[in-house]
Amino acid sequence: QQIASASNISSLLIVTDDGLRRSTPWIDKLSNALQTSLACDITIYDSTPVNPRLETVEEIAHISRSKQCDLIVSIGGGSSIDAGKAAAMYAAPSNMKQALRAFAGRPDQFSSDGMLPFVAVPSTCGTGSEVTWVSVLSDTVNERKLSIKGE
Repeated sequence: QQIASASNISSLLIVTDDGLRRSTPWIDKLSNALQTSLACDITIYDSTPVNPRLETVEEIAHISRSKQCDLIVSIGGGSSIDAGKAAAMYAAPSNMKQALRAFAGRPDQFSSDGMLPFVAVPSTCGTGSEVTWVSVLSDTVNERKLSIKGE
């Protein structure tokens, strides 16, 4: 609540996975609390797969822009956090002019102008995804994993 109210958030996107949303009340409780206290619009993306794909991140970024989100909050393990983090970086209008694949291993290519603020709420320990601007994503076209890095 402090982050959202201090930043004048009017719309936010929660990124998680279906398993966490079905097995715990966390997502709905957070969504309801934020909606009640901030009167902001909330969109929940709960389709993050294990080993998120480039296409997943592009979809999340497009949703965040179409819903005019001011903030992305990822709740879950490394997959949800990596997907949300990369989407926050990719959501800058100048970044979305290229395919996400173009940024693999090239943090100098990302424009920070227009990137969305990002909050990670880890539900597991071990990946450390919440403490870096690195996302590991699956490139299904070339059948490999890529790292997408912010500055």
